Amino acid sequence: MRVSRTSIIASLLGAWLVLVFSAVGAQETVEPPVGVSASQYGFSQAVRISWVASPSSSVNIYRVYRSTTGGSLGEPLGAVSGLAFVDTGISYNITYYYRVVATYAGLDSAPSAQVSAVAVVPAPRNVWAQDTQEGRRVTVTWERPDPGLVLTFDVYRSTSALSAGSRIASRVSGTEYTDTSPNNGTTYYYRVRSVNSGNVQSSDSGVAAASPTVLSAEKPRLSAGTDRAGSVSLSWTKPADAGVSAYRVYRSLSETELGDFRIETTSASFTERDLPRGTTYYYRVQALGALRTVLSESEPARVVTSAAVGPSVLLPVANLAATASGSSGQIRITWENPPFSNFSYARIYRNTAPALGSLVADRVSGASYLDQGLEDGITYYYAVKTVDANNNEHPDAALASASPFARARGSVPPPPVTSLSAVDRGDGTSIKLSWKNPAPHWYASISIYRSTEPSVRGGLLFSGYRGSEFLNTRSVQTDQRYYYTVLTMDANGVQSERNPQVGGVATRTAPGDGFDTDADGLPDAWERGHGFHPRLFDLASSDDDHDGLGVLSEYQNNTDPWNPDSDGDGHNDGTEVQNSYDPLGPGRKVIGIADAQDPGQSFAYGKTRLSSVAEEALLASMLRRALEAEFGAGRIPNPRSHWPALVNAYIYGGYTASEIGHTLRFGPGLVHPAIAAPAWRQSGEYRRRKG
Repeated sequence: MRVSRTSIIASLLGAWLVLVFSAVGAQETVEPPVGVSASQYGFSQAVRISWVASPSSSVNIYRVYRSTTGGSLGEPLGAVSGLAFVDTGISYNITYYYRVVATYAGLDSAPSAQVSAVAVVPAPRNVWAQDTQEGRRVTVTWERPDPGLVLTFDVYRSTSALSAGSRIASRVSGTEYTDTSPNNGTTYYYRVRSVNSGNVQSSDSGVAAASPTVLSAEKPRLSAGTDRAGSVSLSWTKPADAGVSAYRVYRSLSETELGDFRIETTSASFTERDLPRGTTYYYRVQALGALRTVLSESEPARVVTSAAVGPSVLLPVANLAATASGSSGQIRITWENPPFSNFSYARIYRNTAPALGSLVADRVSGASYLDQGLEDGITYYYAVKTVDANNNEHPDAALASASPFARARGSVPPPPVTSLSAVDRGDGTSIKLSWKNPAPHWYASISIYRSTEPSVRGGLLFSGYRGSEFLNTRSVQTDQRYYYTVLTMDANGVQSERNPQVGGVATRTAPGDGFDTDADGLPDAWERGHGFHPRLFDLASSDDDHDGLGVLSEYQNNTDPWNPDSDGDGHNDGTEVQNSYDPLGPGRKVIGIADAQDPGQSFAYGKTRLSSVAEEALLASMLRRALEAEFGAGRIPNPRSHWPALVNAYIYGGYTASEIGHTLRFGPGLVHPAIAAPAWRQSGEYRRRKG
């Protein structure tokens, strides 16, 4: 059978058309991806979309679409060959809708199922509000949602649990805020929002509630006595506040330290027996609230156990104190007489030096004495000695000092504390502060403040405090850096200025801790003693006190990382170390003959000029502030013509601001223009002018 050429061509064309339409039909059935999901990418301003590959095995391209309206396909974002896509072109707090389309050979699948996501700034966690029991004060604390995010925080307060209320604090950089404006007895609800660097807020945190209250500030009034058997009997009054549930008794050998715990009791008395003879003890009583919080603490009661058994034992006075009466030339001395029958009367001695002086009053039968006709501004030291019926005087010579008012009351701030430190006790919940107080007659009480930001005073932890140590256990968060400021206050409410601030952190010791756990060159013990975290690497150049020494150099030189002038000689630590002087000594390093003849030592007082002009300017500004504190702002006598010489004497000559101020006020004598201070202070002219 003969087949024509036309028939063959027609058959071949038909077969080709069948193959073409079969391929097109296969391509028209490209299936969309499945398992599409969308979520915020970490805590960033981005959304990650992921999916499972299309069932159509030949698909290798996927197109992602985004819309701000549910149900619509939206705009294309891009095409990828993988199974995920990160959308970075979004804004916070807006819901975005996503679909994914599979593509093969120019043909698209139907859009996938629609998913949505919203990028948010994470809210703070574990918000807590605590009544400080100081009246009109609530402390709000929280935790960061993620330690790696740079966030600040806004605090909101409301009297309703259902609303956020109004914002009371903005852009708080730490994780604590003290609300100082609530009304006592009202319940407040607090919420905190995170704020990122673009000023975008998070949603509200969980709510925390507190109601500020005022506990009685009255302290237990403690009395103490001893007997011939070596026992000490204590009794105290109950503070007016009815919330006192128990008392704790402490005993110490130091007037400034709380000492050892003796007993917790609901009674108002306590007796301790068989104590060592002739020993001086200081007792304190703490009043506790319902939750065993310390409401108040008594003043220390001083007792001396009897030295021997027998009726002739004579004890010294207790609780000797001297205070300025407020009137010119007057000081009042008070004490407690011993309880025994062989005590007859007291003698009062006075001196202008811290030693036993001359007799100013004899046969004093009471427990107080007003000394008059004194010179204002002079510090007087007093001793009160007991005398028995046979005119035998007790040898005890404990001293108390005070200074009569020499100026209008409250016109000059009291001196600040010194040597402030904050020690981590390693339990994760407490930080122990210690400091040195000025002379007792200069101040009436201590106030302690805490902040989570450097150079910020923060909230009040304790006021009306007496002593030189304080254990902070209230609202202490583990691993949170705190900054403490301790200031003095006089009887007129005037606070000290230029108060020191020190950092502290409460960490928890762990079995794996070593000598230098974080390998930053700073031993763990040193870090815990100076307010640094033993498990967080500290940069060697970190300089909290701005003295030019990094924290590693502070450790190596044994200087205080929170005090720019560790030895208090008027020169900051960095300057002294840079110029090979002792930063812990009272003076400068002695210059040898070879050094004195070195032509390089020729700027001033035979010293090389500081390499940093900024450092020199900083020291000059310190001198100006010190002189203005003495003469008043803008009142330094003739500073323009003499200023360069004064700065050189301060920086290179080793003279103090006090010596320079004396020279400006009374003329040359205490400052020499060419001889350094250590040598000049030994001269006869210096001693004559100073005397």
